[in-house]
Amino acid sequence: MISLVRTDLQVFCRIGANSLSICGRRYVNSKLLLNSNLKPTTIFRLYSNKNEVKTTKNITKEIAEPERSYLEDILDESEEKPKTTGQKVKRAAETSFYVSVGLASLAVLGGLVYLLVKELFSFSSPNGVYRDAFKRVKKDDSCFELFGERLRAHGETSGRGRRRHIANQRFEKDGQQRLRIMFHLKGDKANGKVHAEVANIDGKWDYRFLIVECEDQRPHTIVLIDNR
Repeated sequence: MISLVRTDLQVFCRIGANSLSICGRRYVNSKLLLNSNLKPTTIFRLYSNKNEVKTTKNITKEIAEPERSYLEDILDESEEKPKTTGQKVKRAAETSFYVSVGLASLAVLGGLVYLLVKELFSFSSPNGVYRDAFKRVKKDDSCFELFGERLRAHGETSGRGRRRHIANQRFEKDGQQRLRIMFHLKGDKANGKVHAEVANIDGKWDYRFLIVECEDQRPHTIVLIDNR
């Protein structure tokens, strides 16, 4: 019984609230129609909620449809097909120019990559000879026993302790192009130097000699290659 009475009260309250809302809207409309002398500020207050809803809808529409950027406008203009003969010639010239610039850039990049690879890995460059000579020194058993397991190599050392490039000398002798380098060794047991010389014989670079010197209290020399 109590639950039925509660349900009836809830239904009655809802009907009353809806009726009041409808009556309120009708009252506002009647005031605006019958009293044309209302001040603008009063009308603005009566319709403030409606204007706020409209403003929110406009903001939502602006967020959903953002304005086009200047870059997009330029791209759209560039996509337009040329119509006149002059425009077609201009478009063809621009395309040819961009293609030429791209090909030239690729050529320059390829040349730089070739020079870099040649300098680092070619046997005719100081760095290339240095890398190969140090690999041979580390693989040699006599050098392993003399300098120890942790063997490192480096170039010339400046006054501030910075290690600079590998000392090298290019010259020509007996009609052959030759390259001579020298770098330092530092191991757990001793320190030393490596002297190497390569020559271009019939278009092929090969060692003339590869000699390791120990700078310990007991100087010692290890000849790895001798083609002199």
